[in-house]
Amino acid sequence: MSETLRRELEDITQTKKWEDLPPSIRIIEYPQPPQWQFNCFAYALGLQKVPPFLIPYRDCFIYSPFVRKLISKKELVRVIGAPKINDIVLYSDGSKLTHAGIIASERLINSKWSNGPVLSHPLWEVPASYGSRVTYYQGMTSERAFQLCQLYQEFNVDPDQSRQPST
Repeated sequence: MSETLRRELEDITQTKKWEDLPPSIRIIEYPQPPQWQFNCFAYALGLQKVPPFLIPYRDCFIYSPFVRKLISKKELVRVIGAPKINDIVLYSDGSKLTHAGIIASERLINSKWSNGPVLSHPLWEVPASYGSRVTYYQGMTSERAFQLCQLYQEFNVDPDQSRQPST
């Protein structure tokens, strides 16, 4: 894991100079207009496949307290052993979930970076702010993820903006 590269990726993400991405990272979907934006957690749960007007959240954003709720309720089941294609990888800084992606192959992750593109990249070729720990969870269908959004919608709060509900 190259910390220099990860800091460079941090700068690219902040400046949105996607043309400066290294050759090992490939854009698979360019950013959507602001009214159709979604974040990495929504992408990893497959919610970008649900028509955006159906999702009861602003800009299709899913926040880390909601993902933690899915983990605590065992709706996201931790992978023991090697992850499989379509499993979810969660990045953290140790205490906070920071990023999510989908296992695309033995060597590549597909994930949505900030309000930028969906990218295909090696596991550790991500911005430094995404943390230095990963855990893997079994993937789920977008339909199931949408059901869980409705069931646990009170937990989908921006941890930097709101008080979290009790578990």
